[in-house]
Amino acid sequence: MTSVIEIKKLKKSYFMGTVETPVLFGVDFSLNTGEYVALMGSSGSGKSTLLNILGMLDKQTSGEFLLDGTDTLKLSDNEASRFRNKKIGFVFQSFNLLANMSVLENVKVPMFYSKVPIREQNKRALELLDRVKMSHRVKYSPLQLSGGEMQRVALARALVMKPALILADEPTGNLDEKTGQDILDLLDEIHAGGASILMVTHDPEMMNRVERVIHLRDGLIDREELGGKASLSVKTQ
Repeated sequence: MTSVIEIKKLKKSYFMGTVETPVLFGVDFSLNTGEYVALMGSSGSGKSTLLNILGMLDKQTSGEFLLDGTDTLKLSDNEASRFRNKKIGFVFQSFNLLANMSVLENVKVPMFYSKVPIREQNKRALELLDRVKMSHRVKYSPLQLSGGEMQRVALARALVMKPALILADEPTGNLDEKTGQDILDLLDEIHAGGASILMVTHDPEMMNRVERVIHLRDGLIDREELGGKASLSVKTQ
């Protein structure tokens, strides 16, 4: 089984002058292609720092991070930007939609930066908006949408480049319980279609939805355990 994420002895420190503040102390884990994993940990455990590195928004101080087989530390800044746009789909707690663009235009943004032909941009965006049940809102501004609708648009945008990995950072954090459940159900469907997903979450209910849970504590992996999906799979074999 191939790995979409593979990290070895990953360390990260921040520096202010000569003062070093270590955050990650040597993290090792992998995420297999098509796997659904939750990353959990208390505030200060290092999960935001780890997520930024996995999303190629920051670089490790030392150690190895392979994304879809590529050593990310060897990429130049421009190469990393292009690689990130192609390989990673982001889903944020705050949605991060552009208010001055329509729903359709927001979904097309990643393709614009990858110079996908206009006709293909429209085709992919409309297909995904239909998949997340937002095809009736293509001309709307994000400001005209509910929180759940904005997150559905964000999911369509995350999928539009057919990424190797979806990183979801507390995607239900700003939603009410019912809407949050709808978004999680949609992520389940996306995973069932073959997507590789790593979700940062504080929600213990997610343990029933994923295949594996990684617990981070004080900049190290404290423990790993099987999630409900993995347990269900074993029971039904």
